[in-house]
Amino acid sequence: VRSRGAAGPGLQVLELSRCQLRDRDGLALASALRAGARAGAAVKFLDLSGNFLGDRSAAALGDLLRQADALARLSLASNRVGNKGAAALAAGFRHNRSLVALSLANNAVSDPGAAAIAESLAHNTKLARLDLSYNEVGSVGAAALAEGLRHTAALADLDLRGNAVGAPGAAAL
Repeated sequence: VRSRGAAGPGLQVLELSRCQLRDRDGLALASALRAGARAGAAVKFLDLSGNFLGDRSAAALGDLLRQADALARLSLASNRVGNKGAAALAAGFRHNRSLVALSLANNAVSDPGAAAIAESLAHNTKLARLDLSYNEVGSVGAAALAEGLRHTAALADLDLRGNAVGAPGAAAL
């Protein structure tokens, strides 16, 4: 566990990678971050990579993104987030004005999750980096992301390494 900034309103970075967090912990953390945001404490960078967080935690973090424009970078890499969690995060960042980087690398996101994210890209004006590497995104998901890219000028970095996008998906991108 590592954090930078004073405890309280000054905390900017919260790194909880490889802390054996599970969904119950993710739900509690999202609730605490929502309460902190309402009190003026705004974590800007949250690293939850390498835990056991699933769709329930992703949904709670999606709610946080929907309710508070503070978090700029969120990493959920190497967790257990699937399509439902990806869709919940997408709904959360759809109109969010602070999130610039999201990592869902090495999870279980496939075409439906990628499509949900792609649909939200058309409405988001801030997300500049999206990491979906080493998931289960196929050519259908890649084509959906390509369509989403046509409707956003913000996204500059899309990482799809380790997915089975194939020639049709690559051509669409």
